[in-house]
Amino acid sequence: MDRKCVQFYVEIRVKLKESPSQIYNDLLTVYGRECLSRSTIFRYASGLSVSNPPLASPSLDPTSHGRPKNVATMENIALVDNLIKSDRQMAHTKIGSYAIEGF
Repeated sequence: MDRKCVQFYVEIRVKLKESPSQIYNDLLTVYGRECLSRSTIFRYASGLSVSNPPLASPSLDPTSHGRPKNVATMENIALVDNLIKSDRQMAHTKIGSYAIEGF
C-alpha cells in the first residue's frame, strides 16, 4: 500500500465531504489487514479541509521557504579548506563552530 496514494485518496474524499470513519471503512474493505490504521487515516483527514491546499512534499515544492538543507558554496569550501590547512589536528566540531562564525 503506497502512503502517498492513500493520502491523495483521503484528500479527495475529504473534499467530497465524507467522514474519516467512512473513508477508513472503505479502505479497510479494499485493503483488509494491509490497511493503514484508523488513527493514521483520521490524522490525514484532520489536517485537511475543503479550504486547505493539497498535500505537498516540501522537497518538491519550489515555493517552500526556510533554511536550505545544504549550503555548499565556493566561499564555504574555501573557508573550511583554510581552517584545515591552518591546523590539521583541529576537531570537526571546532571546524563547524568556526565555519558558522565565518558566515
